Amino acid sequence: MEHAGRHFIAVLGTNFYTDCVYQVKEDGFSYKTPYAQLAVLKYVMPDPAKKDRITILLTDQAERQNWLDRDYSEREIGILAGRGERILPGEKKTGFQKILKAEYPQTPIETIRIREGRSREELDEIFEKMYGAAQPGETVYFDITHGLRSIPMQVLTVIHYAKALKEIQVGGIYYGAYEIGENREDGLRYVDLLDMSMCSKILDWTSAAESFVKGGSSNQIWELKESGRDVSDPERAALKSLHDLTSCLNTCKGKRNASSEKSIQKAYEDFRMHYDRLCESHTGISEAPLLRLFERIENDLDVFRQRLFFRKDDRKIELSCTATGMAAVDWAVRKNLPQLGFTALKETIVTYMCERYQVPAEDRTVRNTTVWDILRDMARQYEVLEKRGETHMDRKWFCDHKLMTTPYRAELSCMIREIPEELLDVTVRIMRFRDALNDFGFSENEKEGDILTWREIQEQLRDFRETLKRIMEEQGVSFEIN
Repeated sequence: MEHAGRHFIAVLGTNFYTDCVYQVKEDGFSYKTPYAQLAVLKYVMPDPAKKDRITILLTDQAERQNWLDRDYSEREIGILAGRGERILPGEKKTGFQKILKAEYPQTPIETIRIREGRSREELDEIFEKMYGAAQPGETVYFDITHGLRSIPMQVLTVIHYAKALKEIQVGGIYYGAYEIGENREDGLRYVDLLDMSMCSKILDWTSAAESFVKGGSSNQIWELKESGRDVSDPERAALKSLHDLTSCLNTCKGKRNASSEKSIQKAYEDFRMHYDRLCESHTGISEAPLLRLFERIENDLDVFRQRLFFRKDDRKIELSCTATGMAAVDWAVRKNLPQLGFTALKETIVTYMCERYQVPAEDRTVRNTTVWDILRDMARQYEVLEKRGETHMDRKWFCDHKLMTTPYRAELSCMIREIPEELLDVTVRIMRFRDALNDFGFSENEKEGDILTWREIQEQLRDFRETLKRIMEEQGVSFEIN
């Protein structure tokens, strides 16, 4: 989207404004004016560019009191007299319109009439007018100093609505804190201009964390990390590993690897390392309270802390890749990601057989052309026998005909003899679901009556996960939390 320039939006109030010195101490900025709106404008747009524009929101009363030139009231003359300022007979109060045009003669200035927000109808109208003022792609600066009643809250909602629908950027949200200003010996009140943008940033990070927790997506988090100037280096490292984790899950990178961009488990381990360092340091936490969000996210990742073991010949053997696979299945169940879930289920069964019978799970030939070939053919034969009502499977035939070229004949002979028939049944059913999901609705084996709804598919995934876990436990596998 083409850069659309900067857009300053402010609300004009009805009070009698007198000179103050508005300041941003950390930047050495100060500006004397009765209007906080002008001070903010001078701070954010001191040198207006061609595409910049200004919008002032005002009620009928604000237009009369502060936008147009008018006579001073007796009360106002008294206030000024108390400050040593004399108003000459016939002298008019200069309205903000004239001041603004004098300071920004080349910048388009638009006024938008709003009502006071005394009813739901008026509030809705204010929202629509503020939203309508924003143009796609522009950077918006908002002054809420004199926003009456609900305006500041509406500004936040409009900003986030427009960010989603019009892709605007938020340059800043400013408030002139008059009530906590300081009166000095020169007779002027010094008022801080506070940038309230952190409220918008907190909502951004909260929304991103919610997107992660509910749907398993780190895209919003990644975008905030890329654009966030307030994100510390330790936080960036944690966010990077978090994005690597979801990317590996989405691309089914269950194989162990030294790179967090190519391994689910390595990405999780890196995230835990960076998260633990953040917790220990208690430093570098940016304006967005990322540490609290990290705590919520870390709790959501507890499935990846799970470790699987089984005992053989008085040895405790860890099934590390199987644990990663089961964690991916759990993740898919939690986040309603059935395509990932059924792929992970199928591959986890293969991995489990490899690790349980101690053949190399990461050897492509052993894994795919031997172990998976055996599992697939046994599962299919079991399905045929079950339909016939037969109960006996010739497992010796598989030992004689499937293990002629493998160096792991002894290990896989044991697998063929011991594999439970229930696991074969689960395998063939998982294969059917996986194929149906990956064939975009054109699976050869799928009949019209077999097509399931999204909810039914999720229920099947959950049932398969529980069945596979139970089969493993019945075979002596223990599930432990690290």
